[in-house]
Amino acid sequence: MKNLKMKKILGTAAIFSALAGGMSTAHAMVDVDVTADFLTALVMAKVNDMAYGVVELGAPINVGDTAQLNTDGTIVYAGNFTGIGTGTAGAVDITAGTDGRVVDVFCDATAGLTNATGASSINVTGVGFDIETGTATVGTACVDQVTPAGNFVLTVATNNTILLGGLLDGGTAAAFVQAPHATTNPGGSPITVDVQYQ
Repeated sequence: MKNLKMKKILGTAAIFSALAGGMSTAHAMVDVDVTADFLTALVMAKVNDMAYGVVELGAPINVGDTAQLNTDGTIVYAGNFTGIGTGTAGAVDITAGTDGRVVDVFCDATAGLTNATGASSINVTGVGFDIETGTATVGTACVDQVTPAGNFVLTVATNNTILLGGLLDGGTAAAFVQAPHATTNPGGSPITVDVQYQ
């Protein structure tokens, strides 16, 4: 009887020992590699602010009164807006960066203009951009500071200028008075342009 009990104890101990040994050696390993891509920091400089110049009103401002400033500087008027037909497209240059790399462009789709007191306002909507060469359109539509509107391959010397256009929209006017309006006045909001490497 004693021998049988001893055998059971020794057998149980052997099982636990085997299990413990198996548990202590059960593991898995994997290597995680690390990479880094070192590029020249992107630097931008403003070349031109967007300017519509003098916009003439043939009647009180209303929905449908628009002035579309294209990225080539031409302006197309509708409704009660008229003018000389030319303005200045917005422009920023990338002055430093790594050539041959793809750059994403982020830009605001709207801008807010106010008069000197901030009481009168009107918006630019449908802001867009072209790269290097302006066109008779507002270009590729901007979205916001989160979603890239587009991208291009950077060459700092020859393919580095972002041109901006947009629609001055009478339908967005509020408490409007005839006076100079600008994004730099109280309550105004400019178009922010950001670029990032892909």
